[in-house]
Amino acid sequence: LGAHVFTFEHPAGGALARVDRLDGSLGQGTNGQGPIACIANIVGGSELEVIGSSTVYRMPVPPAGVTRRSACTVGDTSDFCRGLLTVVWDAQTVNGAGMVPNRTGFCAVADVLGASRTMPPSPANPLDGSPELIVVAAGRMYIYAGDTGTLARNLDLACAATQGGAPNVDDFDGDGFTEIGTAVGSAVLNA
Repeated sequence: LGAHVFTFEHPAGGALARVDRLDGSLGQGTNGQGPIACIANIVGGSELEVIGSSTVYRMPVPPAGVTRRSACTVGDTSDFCRGLLTVVWDAQTVNGAGMVPNRTGFCAVADVLGASRTMPPSPANPLDGSPELIVVAAGRMYIYAGDTGTLARNLDLACAATQGGAPNVDDFDGDGFTEIGTAVGSAVLNA
């Protein structure tokens, strides 16, 4: 739920019960409405990440032999025992607060850019097979390199909307390349 992960167990013959709550400390995945998280393998490897807006988290590694926070020893300061998701990268930290003014927004993960990040995808600039993080926040669309968080695009949605909806990624026009759509109030954007 946003940047909050809840773990549950279902003991034999018992009711489903919450075990732990792990919280992200930076981006939360809100944009004027309730929180939305993205779950994806965006940085590579074998684990899925939890994405709250422009912050990418991973599940923390528990101490050896520990499977729930209540089994942590007093004074253990690991992310797991403190109930924190581990930050993989945060766009504001990577790019600077001036380039990414906030940690809010709705996210999507998809391969939307080619090898040349300054040109639109096309037969001359085919998609590179690497996922990007797309965030819509405060009337802007940000596109980040999935593995590092480096800002690739910062687009003004050119509308009166102060927030924006969740980004939807698909090949809307059938040209073989992805486009990104989002709700922005009563404005229409062609970019």
